Amino acid sequence: MAKVVDARAFCNNEVAYLAWKTDGKINDCLGFMITRINLDTGERRLLPAWVAFDTQSNPKWEEQDTSVWPIQKFSWRDLTLRRSRNTLQIRAPFRAKYEIVPVGPAAPGRVAVPPSPTAQPGKYKGDPIPLFVCGEAGETNAFTVTDNFGDVSAFFNNGILSTQNLRKQLETPDGKAPTKPQIDAHIQKTGDPIRTFLSGDVLPALKSMFARAEKEDGTLHLALYELDDPELVELLVQTQARLNIILSTAGSKTVAAGKTESLAAAAKAVVKRSKVVKKATKKKSAAKKAKKAAKKVSKVKKAKASKKTVKKAAKAANGAAAKPKKITIWDITNSDAREKLSALMGARFQNRMFNNSAHIGHNKFAVLLDKTGKPTAVWSGSTNWTPTGLCAQSNNTIVVESEDVAQAYFEYWTRLHADELPEPDPLSAPLGSDQGPELRKANAKPSPAKLDNGKTEVELWYSPNTPKTGTPKTRTVPPDLEFVFSLMKRAKDAIFFLVFNPGRTDPEGEDVNTVVSAGIDFGRLDPKLTVFGAISDPTALPGFVAPPKDAPQDKNAPKIPNAAIFSPSGVPNVLMIRAAAINDLISDFQREILSAGHAIIHDKIVVIDPMSETDCVVITGSHNLGFKASYANDENMLILRGNRALALAYTVHVLDVYDHYKFRAALEQQARDAMLKGNPKPKKPTGKGFLQTTDKWQDPYIAGEKGKELAYFLR
Repeated sequence: MAKVVDARAFCNNEVAYLAWKTDGKINDCLGFMITRINLDTGERRLLPAWVAFDTQSNPKWEEQDTSVWPIQKFSWRDLTLRRSRNTLQIRAPFRAKYEIVPVGPAAPGRVAVPPSPTAQPGKYKGDPIPLFVCGEAGETNAFTVTDNFGDVSAFFNNGILSTQNLRKQLETPDGKAPTKPQIDAHIQKTGDPIRTFLSGDVLPALKSMFARAEKEDGTLHLALYELDDPELVELLVQTQARLNIILSTAGSKTVAAGKTESLAAAAKAVVKRSKVVKKATKKKSAAKKAKKAAKKVSKVKKAKASKKTVKKAAKAANGAAAKPKKITIWDITNSDAREKLSALMGARFQNRMFNNSAHIGHNKFAVLLDKTGKPTAVWSGSTNWTPTGLCAQSNNTIVVESEDVAQAYFEYWTRLHADELPEPDPLSAPLGSDQGPELRKANAKPSPAKLDNGKTEVELWYSPNTPKTGTPKTRTVPPDLEFVFSLMKRAKDAIFFLVFNPGRTDPEGEDVNTVVSAGIDFGRLDPKLTVFGAISDPTALPGFVAPPKDAPQDKNAPKIPNAAIFSPSGVPNVLMIRAAAINDLISDFQREILSAGHAIIHDKIVVIDPMSETDCVVITGSHNLGFKASYANDENMLILRGNRALALAYTVHVLDVYDHYKFRAALEQQARDAMLKGNPKPKKPTGKGFLQTTDKWQDPYIAGEKGKELAYFLR
């Protein structure tokens, strides 16, 4: 008789990932009942479940457990490892393992599954299906639930919005999706339970740096991109005496000129900022336009020309030849925090104003200095200091306790501070700023370090690290990505990644060489290499082709979804998906919201060979893992090698995000495929669960059609 022959479990501070295998098909098995065993207290907790059998329905998304609705897969994510879906209680670090029991219908010699205190009979529709143990139990390895991995701590949020749980928390009516205003009302409010849950441990980790600075009488040097979270802005205000901040430009909008300022005032601003632009970016076409516009404005002033001429000058300076009545307002995200903090901090607050689309100051890091001025720790990662960054995107945070790493980051912060950019007048005006040659040259080589008594090797890269910004047609592989690609090329077994938008990989895209394209290339070269990843922006998914700009659009025609799944022909070991939400009713699933802003997956993560003790690699930071980030942006990237526990923690985060969106991406891809053939979207059954009432659900797993990632984790 077939049975569970191997089972493994791995975790980070939020989620555990389980994988198991059997030595064949288990007759009559309707799934697996999974119990988490707390090895410190002995507590046994059946994992919760929400998906019913296909003869039942769970219309109100009420929680049962796996003694009622077993798991019909050979892997699972424990999303309630440290916190439940119903309370804010967080379990302290603890040791645990899982018990995995095959269950099925009644048969001679089978023992009934005992009643469970976490089951809720009567809270779903349909007749109960009594379950009986139909095979030997398997157990995973023991593991420790922690965020500490030696000299490095890693934290992950719960920033996925496209969940049925969030719908339930928001009390969203059936047939509708949650709305952005509903989300914003919660994530912008300090202490709100939904904000607390979605931000996970990222917000406490961030705030802990300020508490340490206070306790140790130290200071913090910060380089930030987006800053408008009310709680964090207030934290900066309250602790400003200990802070030194570089705040970059963030956010812009194009509006009618008359809505923001009079034309005369706009023309006056053109004169002032054009002088600054002339000094900073002489060779930029934008600067030439501004200079030309400034001369026109000067003539207007001298000759007291008509208001019409002043209007033209203002529009020319804003690059608005095609749409003369529009101007771009920059720094709309940070303007309020900038005004408040600069007034308090004076010279300890530096504006880093790019105010153009070619460059961004994309850093989000802080360096802790002790009371003697010695750097001791660094906070970095992908999390912007906004409500959406904390709560409405998947993000990670990393804290490194190392004087060498902190010193390297502090030196980079000092270089940024010395690379002073001109300030436009007003600060919201366009500007053609670019980073200087000294900063670029100094960033061209990594800063190496060792952690954990030499066990963990670190390479720190900073951007920009090329002599010039260049253009997509002239750019060659920058030094930081050259090193990343070399590590990916040496991967023996697996590459996992999460990215926002490193660049388009289609032939017409800009900066097509990214970690996504590299993963495809290396997966093609080595059929044994597993490459899985999730992408936020549809344009970054391989195969995306932008429609012709002049193509006619039928507003009444149904919109065909963008591609959602990519696997190269003949290379089944490479699978990439994009973020998606449920838009059409299916089973007991209701409509979801995908985002409350632009980004959905905001992590910038690559993990290589996480099961290896010596060859495992984690790549994280602010770098979007494409050419533009290296050539044009202020960025930081951490590459950590040889820390298996850390690599597995990041892998669990990748698999958590990937697995969540994979089902939703499949639905989108099915709709796309049908519509491209001129057919309507496939109709899905509604009002009933997914779970099958026979053992046939096992067949695609036994045949190897599903669960390809399991082979790596169970070798």
